Amino acid sequence: MSLETLELPEPSRAPPRRVAEYLKAADACIEQFVRRARGSIPSFVPSDYVAAYHALAALAPRDDLHNHALCEWGSGFGVVAGLAAMLGFDAYGIEIESDLVDAAEEWLSEQGVSVQLAQGSFVPHELVELTDAAEGAWLNDAGDDAYSELEADPDDFGVIYAYPWPGNEELYELLFERSAAPGAFLVMHRGLDGTTVQRKPT
Repeated sequence: MSLETLELPEPSRAPPRRVAEYLKAADACIEQFVRRARGSIPSFVPSDYVAAYHALAALAPRDDLHNHALCEWGSGFGVVAGLAAMLGFDAYGIEIESDLVDAAEEWLSEQGVSVQLAQGSFVPHELVELTDAAEGAWLNDAGDDAYSELEADPDDFGVIYAYPWPGNEELYELLFERSAAPGAFLVMHRGLDGTTVQRKPT
């Protein structure tokens, strides 16, 4: 099975003022956290949040959306999950680093944005062998079962958002193919290659 790639319309305008203010606050909070952490959180790199917003805003009104639940894989500060919540999604995030989860929960609460976060691995236990077999994979899959904490399964989400470490894009696509529901969407930031939207065939 191969994923279908969607061509979304070019954004016709900048994000709304509320979103712009949210993203400005996110940048400041992340910068402060990274400076305070002094390398204790390995390789934390923020995603392209504006591109994520435009992709999710294009998906939100679609009639073929499996449901309006979104899970951010490797959610960090939960910024994208927060954007999804602002667009009307039921928003969730999974993050392996407990310090990031704690900081994200505090920050999102301050922003008045409702996101349910879980500390652990977004890789389903039955698919861990895929990450073990992937050459050059940079993915910590040794955490707790985050889906149990969320009381959900990967196929309960209509949209998955991910920002893989460079070179891990195909692995993330495979994890999505194996675990997501038919008709679900994968929004992935690919660094210099931009943000793509793919759909699992029904």
